[in-house]
Amino acid sequence: FFFNDTATTEIYTEQIVGSVRCVQETDGNPNEMLFYHGTRNTDPKIIYEGKEHGLDMRLSNQGNWGRGIYFAVDASYSNQGYKYKNANGDYQLLIAKVLIGHTYNSPINKNLTRPPANPNQPNEFYDSVCGGNIYIVYDNYQAYPAYLITYKCCLLYTSPSPRDRQKSRMPSSA
Repeated sequence: FFFNDTATTEIYTEQIVGSVRCVQETDGNPNEMLFYHGTRNTDPKIIYEGKEHGLDMRLSNQGNWGRGIYFAVDASYSNQGYKYKNANGDYQLLIAKVLIGHTYNSPINKNLTRPPANPNQPNEFYDSVCGGNIYIVYDNYQAYPAYLITYKCCLLYTSPSPRDRQKSRMPSSA
């Protein structure tokens, strides 16, 4: 990878160091996934271009699984309430590379501040939390903003087929 600014290089270096740690802690399988992330009121371009230090948990809001960095498997989820609307009226989402490592499947628990302890490995914690199609990490190094998507939203309207517009041709005695 080639980066033309120091901030982006620092973010990627932090993610690589975190990756190495996650690989060591997960027996060589950091489980790197691509997920969607909406920034709602924060311009994602600031994060993507390295003007901030990547995705920062300190700026996260409280959610159903505590204060963490939330990611969606489906873009439609992020689009529903987390997309950013820029000055041109376009919408934006990030696609992030996320190290989920060993994941804890959890019901809603707003008190989480990190993944819970792993009962199978004393003194070790899970690396991420999963709530359905949502993944949450609690360490900045576990996520890297890889892509910025800019798009327009439109309402889809499907007109009825010609057959549906006609009155039913079935006899009334049927």
